[in-house]
Amino acid sequence: MSCDRQIVFAVALLLTAMLLFGALSSYPSDTAFGASDQSPPVLMNPQTQPSLLSFKGGNVTLRATAEDDEGVTSAQAEVAYPDRRQVRVNLTLKVGSVTSGVWEGTFTAPMNPTQEDVVYEVTFFAKDAAGNEGTLTGTTFVVAAVDIMPPSLSSPQADPPRLTPLGGNVRLSVIVTDDEGVASVQAKITKPDGNRTTIDLMMTMVSDATTGGLWEGTFTAPMNKGKTDQTYKVTFTAKDSAGNQATSEEITFTVAAMVEIKPPGPIPVSTD
Repeated sequence: MSCDRQIVFAVALLLTAMLLFGALSSYPSDTAFGASDQSPPVLMNPQTQPSLLSFKGGNVTLRATAEDDEGVTSAQAEVAYPDRRQVRVNLTLKVGSVTSGVWEGTFTAPMNPTQEDVVYEVTFFAKDAAGNEGTLTGTTFVVAAVDIMPPSLSSPQADPPRLTPLGGNVRLSVIVTDDEGVASVQAKITKPDGNRTTIDLMMTMVSDATTGGLWEGTFTAPMNKGKTDQTYKVTFTAKDSAGNQATSEEITFTVAAMVEIKPPGPIPVSTD
């Protein structure tokens, strides 16, 4: 090979090397040498809301924060039943971005017919574009045991306990409490003739927003035209949200008899 051709070949080789070096330097170093994203998304702040449901079950919001430099492409929550069955719930990005955001989904927990609390375990998963998957365990929620306890009734009252023969309004009241909440309260009145009537009561003073309070209603007693007192018997019945029912002790109130007013007799005349 002539000297000129050797020089041309060397120059061409040098130019090729320079072009290759310039192309490689325009990419990140890890890509240039064939490296790939091997870091899975990071999951944090797991939440289940509410974390405690009544025995009726219901919707539970499953929520977690996922972070990844290259972006999270999908997230799921896996709910494990007490019998180890598992259900996957797809989550959607609610707040933030794919590199750092809050993902949410909803699971509907069934009713718990047993007398023991049921605990569900939740595991969160998140994947990035490279297929790396991050996991986060240790989150739970509970469906409470079925409610078999009836409401508690106390302090039943009829005010006033005694009315004039003209009758009038009687305030009927009772305090009712229940762990799962009071659904309804009624006053059942037995009249002097044996007939019965029922009055729906309303809560008028709350002792606790979730367990109950004072329930009241009004009954209008008619005039008593008889010559004997008329006694009315009252019992209160309460139901909770589970359908459990309880009845109070019996109380009474009275409408007084009409007093017969006799005309005055003749005035005796003195013979003195």
